[in-house]
Amino acid sequence: MDNNNPNNTTRVNNLRLRINNLQGNDETKVSLADKFSLIDTFPITATLNYKHRKLLKNLAQDTKRGLHFYDDDMTQRHYGRVSNRLLAGESYTGKIWQINESQRLTSPECLQFLADNKVLLTGAQGLAVGWQQSKEYFPLGKWLISFDEKNKLWKDANGVYRLPCVLHLSEDDYKIYLDCFDDVWDDGYSLFGICK
Repeated sequence: MDNNNPNNTTRVNNLRLRINNLQGNDETKVSLADKFSLIDTFPITATLNYKHRKLLKNLAQDTKRGLHFYDDDMTQRHYGRVSNRLLAGESYTGKIWQINESQRLTSPECLQFLADNKVLLTGAQGLAVGWQQSKEYFPLGKWLISFDEKNKLWKDANGVYRLPCVLHLSEDDYKIYLDCFDDVWDDGYSLFGICK
């Protein structure tokens, strides 16, 4: 083979690129961290009277009337088992990451990103405390998802694991909803996390 022939060099480079892609070594891949942008941080405190078992019931009673929509399945019975419970009197940092434009991510990728950023998976309760204390930080027109491990989520009658999320519709209008864990997430979504 003539190494000085540009056609041969191009063929060799294309072959190397295909081999790298097959081996998962695609040099053109974007790192997971580059698929998100941190858009806000804010303080969150689990008040001294914080009670994990009563939070979702109290949230539903106190806020349903003033919301555009509240999913009645976001209950303690369905979301009582979380990976990390907030502790009464403890201070935390709330963080919101926007999924960058043209990205499409799976829930396992989102969970890996949250783990890389040392986020406590607090599920529905974490999102509820964040909403109660800092909803003005929730991005307008975006779904904000609070992740937990799949086995901690409620599975509905159709066998779908459901994730708690909030849509900030307008200045004082919100929708609290349960989305599908197995969906693919795009730039219409942001991730909510609580860090120590």
